[in-house]
Amino acid sequence: MRKTVLWVGIFAVLVLSMGVLDIEVSAGESEKLLARAIADYLVAGRTVIAVNQSIINDPSRGDSRFTPSVYDTLVRHEFRTLTGMDISDLHKGSDDPFASNLRSLHESAMGVISMFQARINRPGGGFKGVNPAMFGTWVGQNFNRKTGIILKQTSLKYRATYNQPDDFEISILKQYESSRKATPYYEETLENGKTFARYIVPLYITSECLACHGEPEGELDMTGRAKEGYSEGQLRGGISVVVPVGGK
Repeated sequence: MRKTVLWVGIFAVLVLSMGVLDIEVSAGESEKLLARAIADYLVAGRTVIAVNQSIINDPSRGDSRFTPSVYDTLVRHEFRTLTGMDISDLHKGSDDPFASNLRSLHESAMGVISMFQARINRPGGGFKGVNPAMFGTWVGQNFNRKTGIILKQTSLKYRATYNQPDDFEISILKQYESSRKATPYYEETLENGKTFARYIVPLYITSECLACHGEPEGELDMTGRAKEGYSEGQLRGGISVVVPVGGK
């Protein structure tokens, strides 16, 4: 699933080039920009996994075919193409929330690829248990433990309970389904006296998705789950990000 949106705001440029936040932004605006970058990063990471699925599953290409280092190179390129930003500019010495959280996200993803390494290098052909959905789930869980930020893949036709949409996500996904071409959605919500920045990016079926989610409907895919019968270009669901406003 691929999203082609290019964005480089003044805020992001200053944060990434200077390593600190030196400008004033309105309450919630910094969280919105952060949520957008987080969602875009997961889109980039999922794309890297999707387009390299056959390589991941083919042990004849050697144990170094898809390592954390390989992923790092590929996702940096994909994220830069998608957003215009370079992960290399996320200076470790910076404690700015934008840079530090995005850096934590990249580190979470690298850790997931490292965790998957034994699976990837397992002898024999066939599915190695590493696909965009599994990758995204583990990255989201690891990132949440580090930062408290929620990063979630969801759909009205979810396969696993941890992808089940909440009421807010259901309402947006239903709007997406009734739209010819959905766009990212942002809203600040108040829950139990706390304000949250909520950002959802639509995910569409691409050619790489069809092996697991295409026709014929009901046939078991490589993961052992029933295909939904999607065709290329159909809405699959979305990536949902929830960031506390003001760090509270």
